[in-house]
Amino acid sequence: MECNFDNKYDIVMGPIANDDMALLFRQYENGMISFENMLSGMIYKKTSRQYSFHTERTISLLKKVGA
Repeated sequence: MECNFDNKYDIVMGPIANDDMALLFRQYENGMISFENMLSGMIYKKTSRQYSFHTERTISLLKKVGA
């Protein structure tokens, strides 16, 4: 299973689901839409990326840039 509970990865990055995605998941879980409709709703959503720093080593390497 892919997880990082033991901090085997210093940095983890991936997409951030917005409220539209959460609504799609809720609709699917409540049986309001089919799996196919949920998937088609997810395909065209623009997402942002998030970065999560999991070790002191990687945090110590961060440098502030700009103002």
